[in-house]
Order: sequence, then structure tokens, then C-alpha cells
Amino acid sequence: VLTRVEEHDTVFELDMDAEPQSLREAAGLIAWYDRHGWIWLQLTWDAEHGRHLRVVRRHNGITTRSAAYVAPIGPLRLRAALNGPSLRFAFAPERGHSEPAASTWTEIPEEFPAWSLSDDDGPRLRFTGMFLGLRVDDLDGRGWPADSTRAHMCAIRP
Repeated sequence: VLTRVEEHDTVFELDMDAEPQSLREAAGLIAWYDRHGWIWLQLTWDAEHGRHLRVVRRHNGITTRSAAYVAPIGPLRLRAALNGPSLRFAFAPERGHSEPAASTWTEIPEEFPAWSLSDDDGPRLRFTGMFLGLRVDDLDGRGWPADSTRAHMCAIRP
């Protein structure tokens, strides 16, 4: 589920509830150009880290993965902040009805190259523009659920 990015300075937030049980189950917030170019803050699971978040990037046929970050227990809030050519991610526990609107975000310390998800990157003819949204992988086809209760995108005006 994706929405087109129309501003150079944009914030996209997503509330998500998922409990991956294997490496082949992952869900999260993705910045998408096409199958050759994307950057994904994913919630997944592996034997070494258990339930965790990491950023996975695909560019020019190469997939890279960031360090693992401990995921809070329960539903999550995920955020992507696009600032011109750079993209930053953050996560927080999903706020309950009694919690204040401003929950504490944990920033992923890396900055990612949003410019690589543009029409101008690479030798191929490209014209779709960048999208932000929710990606869910269930590579074993077990019907693993990942639920999103809210997605919101807004432009940042100076």
C-alpha cells in the first residue's frame, strides 16, 4: 500500500501491529521507487536478535542491511522523514488512548540517500517518482498478519 510523494520535505507516519516469527516474515514502512530501488524500515525476527527493526536498502542490484535495533513490545509507530535528498527513519511504541500525543521517538542514526529513489538516478528510463507506504512480506505464505491502523503523510513547510 503506497502513496506518491509530491513534496521534497515530507513526513510519513504509520501505526503497525505485527509479530513476525521467522526471517521470512517482515513488515514496515518503505520508501519505494521500483523493484530495483527501495529503502525499508522493517520489523522482522531472527534467532540472533529476536523481534527487531532494521533498514534494508536495494540499489543497483545490491541489497544492504543496517544493524538491528530492539523493537518495543507491542504495536509500533514508524516514521520516515524526507528532507530533500536524505531520508531518516524513527520508531516508537504505539501510543495508547491515555498517553500524550507526543511519544518518544527513537531515531535510526543513519541517513539514507533518498536521491537514489528519483527519476534521475541510474541509466534506465524512469518516471514513476518516489512512494511511501506499508510493505508486508510473508514469504512462506502462512497467512501471517500485519495490521496498520493509521497512515499519515504531510508536507513540511518552512
